[in-house]
Amino acid sequence: MTEKVFITEQDKATIICPECKLSTTTDASQYKKINKEVRLKINCTCGHSYSILLERRNQFRRETNLPGRYTLRSSSGIEKKGSLSVRNISRGGLKLELKLMPDLKLGSRLSVEFNLDDHHKTLIKKDVIVKVIIDPVVGTEFSSFNTSDPGDKALGFYLFA
Repeated sequence: MTEKVFITEQDKATIICPECKLSTTTDASQYKKINKEVRLKINCTCGHSYSILLERRNQFRRETNLPGRYTLRSSSGIEKKGSLSVRNISRGGLKLELKLMPDLKLGSRLSVEFNLDDHHKTLIKKDVIVKVIIDPVVGTEFSSFNTSDPGDKALGFYLFA
């Protein structure tokens, strides 16, 4: 299995051998601007070889497949509703797969509602802003994130559980 290794804001990557747990921090600036997936084969001093995937995203994303609903409100007040699947969650937003693509534009606002697959089946209701559209997938950013809000707190715990 390929391990994900995150590149920090300082362009550093900490690589940990899955066999001996030896960690090495290295300069990853040469990989930061590459526009395709970067996989590297690592040969540890313990003799173990393994693959890593350099993750250039700013925030950890948890892969999911959570059913939910969305509401799109137009400037004229008309609402369009539909089904979605939450494909991943980060502290900054959601990757959604919409069952039927409404007339979205970058900057459109959606209200989304879904249940986490945690012990409590926590209901999450969030407003998001559309940042990327690759039909049927929509990348979104939370319009707000408040750690004192119970739903946002549950999302925070969910990400790192």
